[in-house]
Amino acid sequence: AVVSTQSTGVSLVQEEEDGTGLPWYHVSVETDMAGITADQFRRWWRSTSNCSAAYTLWHPLDHVYGVWLDTGSREWHHDLVERAGMVHRVKEYVGGKLNFLDIIFFDPCLGRERQCDSLQTHFNAEVVLHGHVTSHFPWIGRIRAGSLYHTLVTTDGTSTLHSKFILGRDIECVDYPHTWSCTAFKQVSGVLKRLMLGESQVRAIYRHCKEEMFVLGRLISHLAQLRLL
Repeated sequence: AVVSTQSTGVSLVQEEEDGTGLPWYHVSVETDMAGITADQFRRWWRSTSNCSAAYTLWHPLDHVYGVWLDTGSREWHHDLVERAGMVHRVKEYVGGKLNFLDIIFFDPCLGRERQCDSLQTHFNAEVVLHGHVTSHFPWIGRIRAGSLYHTLVTTDGTSTLHSKFILGRDIECVDYPHTWSCTAFKQVSGVLKRLMLGESQVRAIYRHCKEEMFVLGRLISHLAQLRLL
């Protein structure tokens, strides 16, 4: 079922069913990135984005705080991939709700190098970021609520960011999966899933992504013109 179409040229937000009979969401957003280059995009993530003030500037209304944590494994195995082995700890508003999130970044090309080579060869993909989105819960630790992909594609001087979120399909404990608290959580995960990822919240995530990536493209372009990036 379609949740939202927003406007012409914007990918649909779709609802699908998992094995439990509860809905999970596939959110897809395409954003014109104001002609920025792949190198400029990489430099943002590698340098400027380490500053919490820059994270706030990225979306002044919703972004409150952001800091990068090094997990000790920052190696990645494909030229496309950025930030693998890092955790982005953020505090941000989505749909008026304050969220405390850890986004744990991975290398999506591990074991699938051919797939990533295909992205480069056939779709002109330049940069890929892939992470698990986790929320903090007392007594339980971090709970994985979904995953995200951001893929920058450049063609003939234009740049487009393809953002994809898979939300609510694989909810699981990240820090303490075998504790009694996590076992208890699993028993009520369906209720929490509906509270965390209802239709209104999915719409808000869609709007938030569209806004923040639109601003990011123009922010990076402006910083590059000022030779600050």
